[in-house]
Amino acid sequence: MSFTIRGRRLRERWRRVKHVAKREIFPPAPVTWRLVDPGAGGAFAGRTVVVTGAAGLLGREMVAALLAQGAHVHAVDCDGAGLAALVDGGATALLITHVTDLSDGHAVDQAAAAISQRTNGVDALIHCVGGNDGSTDLTTMDSEIWARVLTMNLVAPALFTSAMVPLLAKVPASGVVVITSINGRVPSPWPCYAAAKAGAAKLVRDLAAQLAPQGIRVNAVAPGWLAAGTDKPPFDRYAPLGSAAVPCAAVVQAALFLADALRSPCTTGQELAVDAGAELEFVRIADGRPR
Repeated sequence: MSFTIRGRRLRERWRRVKHVAKREIFPPAPVTWRLVDPGAGGAFAGRTVVVTGAAGLLGREMVAALLAQGAHVHAVDCDGAGLAALVDGGATALLITHVTDLSDGHAVDQAAAAISQRTNGVDALIHCVGGNDGSTDLTTMDSEIWARVLTMNLVAPALFTSAMVPLLAKVPASGVVVITSINGRVPSPWPCYAAAKAGAAKLVRDLAAQLAPQGIRVNAVAPGWLAAGTDKPPFDRYAPLGSAAVPCAAVVQAALFLADALRSPCTTGQELAVDAGAELEFVRIADGRPR
């Protein structure tokens, strides 16, 4: 019995030593946040935000919402024509575009250098970059499909976040938001895309842990089926709120909430689902419960 008690004491001492050593090696970031009145508007006025995938469906709405609040926006995308259309939309004094292939490490470094020349720090980085090529049959997906989809949805945000860390670290409680997908959380008809988004969600948690000592928060928004055109989601019948089609504006607002150091200063390493409750029905079906 005495050996058992002595062993427990030794293990407890060793646990305390490891805890102290970890805090010395990875000191916590200083608490610098402050809260804002929830009714206040224009949360990003005068702040600098970088949006990747800015020429896409969700990226365009993200940029428009930020410009409407008076933010200085750096829009990054490989689609030069799409970025030019953003400039034609107005508010050009607050918008700077960067035509960049986010799968190219050299191009990413060039874009980061260009952004650093125009700002002393970045308040938020929002990753709208990504896409689904529609591949459904796992047995016919070749290495090119896997490489393309994984690069769009996982490698690109990882590379660009890494390049942005020095600028993000200059702003207290700066925020990184990655747009993942409900497909990474529930059974999906697109296995390659779903695997990439699940990997992106894991990346968010790892980055949140690694970048916390520098005061950088990292979170994700997992949309359901984004409402575009008249197409209905393949899982529309699983929608407790009547439809699984999610307006882009709902995803934008969730991303801006997580990116805002004044509204979510204590939130990091989280994935917020914006899916009209579709995931609830997937869980119910998996449990064998009737609708």
